[in-house]
Amino acid sequence: MARLEKLDFLARKILSGELRGERRTPRRGSGTLFRDHKNYSQGDDLRFVDWNAYSRLGELLVKQFESEENLDLLLFLDASGSMDWGTANKMDYARRIAAALGFIGLRRHAKVELVPMPERRGEGRSRFFGSNRVLSYLEALERVVAEGEVDLQEAVRAGVGRRRGRGLAVVLSDFMTESDYGRALQFLRHAGFRVAAVQVLDRQDLHPDIAGLVRLVD
Repeated sequence: MARLEKLDFLARKILSGELRGERRTPRRGSGTLFRDHKNYSQGDDLRFVDWNAYSRLGELLVKQFESEENLDLLLFLDASGSMDWGTANKMDYARRIAAALGFIGLRRHAKVELVPMPERRGEGRSRFFGSNRVLSYLEALERVVAEGEVDLQEAVRAGVGRRRGRGLAVVLSDFMTESDYGRALQFLRHAGFRVAAVQVLDRQDLHPDIAGLVRLVD
C-alpha cells in the first residue's frame, strides 16, 4: 500500500484532473444535495416549493438539487507478447501504472474496470467499486499474462461494447501492433469517453544494442 501511495503523483499526472469520482448534475426537484432556489413556474412540482422561504419572503421558490454520479474509469491493458520484454519488463511497469490509476480511482469512488487486451480465459475483464476492493483489483492485475498478439482496435471495441461513456478511458500499451490503434482511440472518443493513451517503452525499444550482423524483419 505504501508503494501505491508513492505512485500517486504519477497517476495524478496521467489523470490530469479528468477523473473526479463524483460528478454533480443539476436536477430539478429530486436529488441528494441542495443546490439553489428558482422562482416557481407553472408546472413545477409543488412538493418542492420551499414554504419556509415563502413565509419569510412572500415568494414562491422551488428547491433545486444536485445528484452525484459515479464516473467510470476503464483501464485497457495491453497483454500481448511484445509487452513481456525489456531491460525493465514493460508489462511489470504497465501493471504499476495501472495499479496506481486503479488505486486512485477506487479511492475517489469511481467504478474501475480492468480490460486486458486480448481477453483470455481466467483473465477476463473485472469490475471494481469502493476502496475496499483495492486488493482484489491488484490480484486481478497480477493474473494478466503478456503473450501472443492483439488487435487493439478490436480489443477496444469489445471492451466498450454498447456502453456510452461518462468517464475516462486509459490505454496502456507499447502500441507495437499492426492494427490501427489511432482508430481504437478515436472509437473511445466517439463512445463519449475522455481518452488518455500511455505508451510504455523500454530503452531497448528506442535505442537497441545491436552488434554484429543482424537480420531485421519489418
